[in-house]
Amino acid sequence: METRALVVFTVLAAALPMRAEPVCPAPQVPLDVNCTLTLTLGWGIAGLGTSTIITAYLPPTASAPVFLNFKALRANLGNTYTGYIGVRASTPGQPGVTVLTPENSPHTVLAPGKTFQMQITQVCWDPSCQ
Repeated sequence: METRALVVFTVLAAALPMRAEPVCPAPQVPLDVNCTLTLTLGWGIAGLGTSTIITAYLPPTASAPVFLNFKALRANLGNTYTGYIGVRASTPGQPGVTVLTPENSPHTVLAPGKTFQMQITQVCWDPSCQ
């Protein structure tokens, strides 16, 4: 019985290094098996004839790709606002517009040496925004 417990413990211990949290340089923090960095981007207004272009660039010297995730969207209406909020977004110069929210935003993989751009043309306050 003691040997069986030792065997199980040995197998689990051998599997642990594969699932161990990575050591991340500050200000990154571990998330699963990757390091993550939260950025807060802000802009004054999009819509009413203006637009915002957000650009992310990963230098070619980066050691691995970066996964971009749209996690939250907040307005200057304060923290008490709990209604719908989204943005009309597209790739600059390309046809097609999508209403993005944190719930439906696709994950984007940015490889070393590549650039990602998103053009925001309107802030949406209700789901009928198209």
